[in-house]
Amino acid sequence: MKVASPDLSARDALLDTAEQMFSACGFDGVSLRDLTKEAGTNLASVNYHFGSKEKLFHAVIHRRIGPMNEQRVASLKKVLDDAGKNRPTLAAVLEAFARPVVVGMGSAGRESLRQIAVRLFTAADPLVKPIIEREFAPVGRQFMAAIAQACPELSREQVNMGFIFYLGAMINVMANEKNKLLMMQWAGSPPSDEETLQMLIRFGIAGFSGFATGRAPPSRKR
Repeated sequence: MKVASPDLSARDALLDTAEQMFSACGFDGVSLRDLTKEAGTNLASVNYHFGSKEKLFHAVIHRRIGPMNEQRVASLKKVLDDAGKNRPTLAAVLEAFARPVVVGMGSAGRESLRQIAVRLFTAADPLVKPIIEREFAPVGRQFMAAIAQACPELSREQVNMGFIFYLGAMINVMANEKNKLLMMQWAGSPPSDEETLQMLIRFGIAGFSGFATGRAPPSRKR
């Protein structure tokens, strides 16, 4: 059996502890002194493995978001391959984007990921911008291109804005566990993850359809 090196175990301890503390308190709410004490390491180990608190934060995000984005891209590729020369369906594209997030988000071990993702998209901190650009923007552009294929009647601006609205709805689902309590009052029982996903997809389809059937936006003055 291969024994993990002390350096590797220290790095993992920092990542695991940082994930829990950043998800609970945010980036600014966590000091390196408290983090390293909780992880059983020291300040020098942060500099050795990551270089800075900011880079440790980036590493925490990438460790969790990277595999999710890989799953999204693989699902999108299958959607496009299955469509062949035909247009992909908007429902299939929207599902490929949302399923890795919505289904199983409340399961054990994913709560910190949910909290961190919500913090990223609702924070105004300048630190967040490069993380979103690196971890989310490339995948987002692939999905917007696929939406444009599925809905050729939409302008580029409508595709971009519709995607932002769909992303916002998905983040709201992630952010508000109380939403399930509201839905319990309306329907008698909270929806399953799969039911929530399908409702989100239908909401997204309706939103993009509204762009197609609504008035054209006023022309911009040149």
